[in-house]
Amino acid sequence: TGQNVGPERSGSCANVVMIIDEMIYIINVGDSRAMMSIDAGAKIGVLSRDHKPDDELEKIRIQAAGKDLQDLNFAKAATTPGEKDLYVQGPLRVFPGRLSVSKTFGDIEAKRPRYGGNPNVIVCDPDIKCFKIQDNFDFIMIGCDGIFERLDNRDCVDAIWDRVTE
Repeated sequence: TGQNVGPERSGSCANVVMIIDEMIYIINVGDSRAMMSIDAGAKIGVLSRDHKPDDELEKIRIQAAGKDLQDLNFAKAATTPGEKDLYVQGPLRVFPGRLSVSKTFGDIEAKRPRYGGNPNVIVCDPDIKCFKIQDNFDFIMIGCDGIFERLDNRDCVDAIWDRVTE
């Protein structure tokens, strides 16, 4: 159409696993998660931290930047006469941006002052872990937040083991 619609304003998260020689590197920005099965599923190694505003370290970082969090767990969704208030359950949100994640790349409306954002609140600084491969490591699973909203780490590892041992 030839119209200039402006810069892309969406954002995303990333969880990267790199294996180089005998070393594993985990790089995480956002609320995707990496974990590992150890000793045939007897143990679970959590390899990343979800960057969400309810995480204590993220909460401290956000509040140090001078911003508050809004708990939307009981935000009113709708009210009609003669009917009870309807409520929706939702995650803790970060302002500016109303995001339920506290580290992303992109999301310029939450980051750039000219769009009302604050560059110190939603950041893109990754967590990086590095460790040597051990003989008792089985596999690494990477998943988005949608998986972990429904399944815990044990459910995920067990589901993978159930599938590979059929």
